[in-house]
Amino acid sequence: MLGKFLSYAPILQFLRRETPPGAVVLEVGGGGNLGFFHPSTMVGADLAFPGRVPPSLIAVAAAPGSLPFLDAVAQVVVAAELRPAECEEDLDGPLAELLRVSAEWVVAGCSPREAGILRELAAAGGLWEFSSEVGSNDLWFRAVAEFDELPAGREEFLRSLDAGRAEWENLAGAMLFGGGERSLCLLRRRAPQPPLLESAPLQSDLDPVRCARWLAPALRCPACGAEGLAAREAPAPALACLGCGASFASGPRGEYNLRRPAPAPDRVCSGVD
Repeated sequence: MLGKFLSYAPILQFLRRETPPGAVVLEVGGGGNLGFFHPSTMVGADLAFPGRVPPSLIAVAAAPGSLPFLDAVAQVVVAAELRPAECEEDLDGPLAELLRVSAEWVVAGCSPREAGILRELAAAGGLWEFSSEVGSNDLWFRAVAEFDELPAGREEFLRSLDAGRAEWENLAGAMLFGGGERSLCLLRRRAPQPPLLESAPLQSDLDPVRCARWLAPALRCPACGAEGLAAREAPAPALACLGCGASFASGPRGEYNLRRPAPAPDRVCSGVD
């Protein structure tokens, strides 16, 4: 767990400094690991969630390709561990999806090639500003040294940083974003949009039906492309498309499985209580 915390330290620092409390964060890739450390309810999208899912994460399992979200769905989109291995020859599409679903910020751990594509995408439409690109080692060390929510043993940990900076920087380079050649890229919309997902359910009230009602209107049906799903109450909480009738059941770890449709829904509801 400490290794995961160290990997996400720069992103946690950014979220703490640049986003208001309660801002909805969508993590793309990474298995939702950011949810172990982010203080608010958040959404995670990945191909699958084989490991433990953070209790504060509303998880969405999606097929490769276009993300199953409407435009500007979350204020911040994080892709620290994005690995579009299935489309290495064409990264423009997956990286453009990060910009499409973000209402204001994109925070991405990038290889030099990915950073270059993001720069081109940001410049092409004129809607985005490439805010910064910081080397992983430097940003990691500064973030951890300043972070005030380290796990138990904070003082001892910080002393070890001072005593062995070179060793810790090498370790950071091996962990953060897959290697020291990667960097953290920050992009911001020139005219931020109101995010579709606001006022996320509190961590103390993550009822499956309430979460489905909150998330469903911001999703696109992967079967027919219809905008907005509905929440299914019976026989178990799930998501359903009112257009084609496809239903998307929860997976074994509570994630909403938008990879393939389930049997037709019995009852649907809409809206948030």
